Amino acid sequence: MAEHDQNRPYRYRKVPRDLRPLVHANPKDLDLLKNIGNELACYRRTWAAKKLLLEIENLLEGLGEVGFPWRETEISNSPTRFDIEQFAGIGMLGFMEYSVSKRINLSEEVRREILDDVFLDELPTFRDENYSMKWGYPNSATRLKTIAYSIVDFAIRAKHNDSRRYRTAIGKWESDLLYLKNSYYNGTYDREFPWKECR
Repeated sequence: MAEHDQNRPYRYRKVPRDLRPLVHANPKDLDLLKNIGNELACYRRTWAAKKLLLEIENLLEGLGEVGFPWRETEISNSPTRFDIEQFAGIGMLGFMEYSVSKRINLSEEVRREILDDVFLDELPTFRDENYSMKWGYPNSATRLKTIAYSIVDFAIRAKHNDSRRYRTAIGKWESDLLYLKNSYYNGTYDREFPWKECR
């Protein structure tokens, strides 16, 4: 067998439905999961492939094999219009009543209890299946990444809009991010998927 084929043992399985039974039958086989994940991430572009890849990533996360890069809140060069009050009603975090708004005025303790619940517990149905699937399983790298990246995006948008006006909110977001990083990320999810360069 050619070296290329050895690196892609599942290349001749044309569609994800041929690969899914293998994944479901071998949920703890690290080599199989990583090989199929690499095939899907690097060479397949269909929605079915992306859905199966997410299943594999969740399995690998559950086995403690991978994590994700932590993002900081430095601003980029693409400013975005922002209204802090709108975030109370947008997205899963808002639906779960997480907020840094002065009007709602949640204490640090309450905000972090909400973040703990969002990370550790089953989430209610919200929006549609595709949106909910992006949040992954409880206590997983996907769940933590989605929470953290959402908060990072909030802070970056606020900095673009008016960092002085929203400095209190930004400070709360950055404090909550540090809490999440110290509580759940460091030493557990600071490893990346082997196919990250294909994403």
